[in-house]
Amino acid sequence: MPANTPHSAYFCVAAFTPDGELVGTGMRKLAELSPKWLSVCQALLDANGSVFRISPGQTLSHIELKLTSADGAGLGAFFVHGHLATSTAYFRGAVPEAEAEVQRMFLASLRPSKRLGAPSGTPFEALLGIPERPLHVVIPWANPRVLRGALIV
Repeated sequence: MPANTPHSAYFCVAAFTPDGELVGTGMRKLAELSPKWLSVCQALLDANGSVFRISPGQTLSHIELKLTSADGAGLGAFFVHGHLATSTAYFRGAVPEAEAEVQRMFLASLRPSKRLGAPSGTPFEALLGIPERPLHVVIPWANPRVLRGALIV
């Protein structure tokens, strides 16, 4: 099993439903990610720093990325035509205290959402029990404004 280190060759993905239930987790190899898209992402980070909201432009101009990060933890969002499509969180395992604070902020931002249904238990609480690092959390919102006529290729 992969080590929980900030520079691991693996990372964990945790997917949640819009009502806060954990769909599941899975380990992914960094080496299996597209070198092209990793390069694009690194260029975005290099050009914009740790806090930004931008569009990649050109054929992806209808998409915006928002990221706020510090100490190896970050919160992100993807927008399509200005409407929230996906919320994300990123945890490297570098500074546990910072991660705990970002997790609390992330959970607080999700719970009062009008998008949520009425799941049993506390929505998104399973996030706190996922020990694997690095960790990428993803919540696709199934926003009808995004789904109607907006195909992400």
